[in-house]
Amino acid sequence: MKLLQDILVVDFSQFLSGPSASLCLADFGAEVIKIEKPGTGDICRELYVSDVMIDGESSIFHAINRNKKATPPI
Repeated sequence: MKLLQDILVVDFSQFLSGPSASLCLADFGAEVIKIEKPGTGDICRELYVSDVMIDGESSIFHAINRNKKATPPI
């Protein structure tokens, strides 16, 4: 059993600090649903700190949004 197993978090945040905080909640077992801005999505999708891309998006975006459900799907 995880600490936050029965908690639902709806994440409307963008960039780094908010998604990082909701990632911690997801790691502790909360169900996190990430909601992105219609049309453009999270601006972090295009934040590149390296040359590594996953499905045409930045690796940092995928790293800080793992363990989350999303609209649109990550």
